[in-house]
Order: sequence, then C-alpha cells, then structure tokens
Amino acid sequence: MGFWSSVGSAISSACSSIGSAIGSACSSIMGGISSVISNAGSLFSALAVVIPITGALGKVVAALDIIGKILGVQEPDEDTDDIGDRAIQAQEAGISPENYATYQEYSAAIKSFELDPKRSAEISDLDKKLAGIATQAWAYEEKFGVDGVGLLTKTVESPDYFTGDRLASFLDKVENISDVVQYFDGKLSSNERNAVEAKLVEAEKTINPEKTNADIYKELDTYRHE
Repeated sequence: MGFWSSVGSAISSACSSIGSAIGSACSSIMGGISSVISNAGSLFSALAVVIPITGALGKVVAALDIIGKILGVQEPDEDTDDIGDRAIQAQEAGISPENYATYQEYSAAIKSFELDPKRSAEISDLDKKLAGIATQAWAYEEKFGVDGVGLLTKTVESPDYFTGDRLASFLDKVENISDVVQYFDGKLSSNERNAVEAKLVEAEKTINPEKTNADIYKELDTYRHE
C-alpha cells in the first residue's frame, strides 16, 4: 500500500487498520492525487479516521453528490461511486492522475475510457468511494483553490454536521467557498467572521427554521476552530 505509507506518520496507525482492505489501483490513484494537489494530507488523514466508522463514509459521499452537482464538479448523471469506478478501471489500464497536467485533462481521459461492467461489479464499494473522493479533490482544488479541498476535508471530518443540505444552504448564502472554510478554520478577522457568521445563521434557519439563534451559534462554535 504505497499510498498509505506516503501520507505520513501522523495517520500511520489509522491507516494500518484499513490498508489491507484497499485495492492496489485505488491506492495508486490516491497516491497519484496526493502528488498533484497541495493539501492531500489533511483530507487523507480525515479519511483514514472516518473509514472504520460504520456509515460515515456513506454520509460523506451523499453530501458530495449534492454539492458536487451544485458546484459543477459532477455531471448531472454521475456520482462519487461512478467517478471512483471509472478512475480505478482507467488506472488499471495505465491512465494515472500524475500523468496529466490538469484535472480537466485527466477527467476527459477517464470519461472516455470504456468501462467493463464485470470489473465494476468486482470493485468494492470502499474502493469506489475512496477513489471517487480523491479524484474529486483534484477537481475542487483546481476549481476553488486549496479551500476547495478544505471543504471536502471538513465534510469528511464531521459528516453528521456538514451534510449535503447544510453545505448547499451555506454555499447559497455565503459568496465563496473560502469564506466558509476559513470561518470554520478560525482564520477570518473578527469583522469578517461576524459577517460570514450572520450568513451561516441565515442558512441554518433555511433548513432548520425551528432552531433558535442561540442554538445555531452554539453549534457553529462547536465546529469552528480558534
């Protein structure tokens, strides 16, 4: 499992418990993605922690399948598992992310690759999800910068909070992804934080109108790093 050893010692213990469950093609894809995006470590560390938690990865994928279409990362007729399946089969045929200069070029290559339905049935759901998440991470960074991957990382870290509906509402009210990510990372000035926070409260009210402002602020504080 070359990918897992390349991520670093910070997650070696978590990786050791799941590495044997991941296919070689999936591992190669994740290793390749780690070489083409700038902050893969945080995302893959979060994945290593969340994978053993029953149902957690499914929640992450459900969220990405909602916001991916909103943000134009996914086509209307595809989802994370589809992307992962395609990336894995393409990888097995020698189509690797590190051999492409941009995600757009890589995406075009794997989309033009003819899938083998029999092979699709053989690839595990875990491999499809991991390869799909990793592949989309490149799309998010290319489209939105490092905070694009930051948004994915937060979704992986706290899938019960960063649901597809909540993220969609956040992104509807806040002007850009960076403001959302930097708010939760505690990187905004007090004035910027207050402005973004007001929009996040408004967004939460849209999906949970019964919540009080006090409850929403408390929840935001729980997930914001200072």
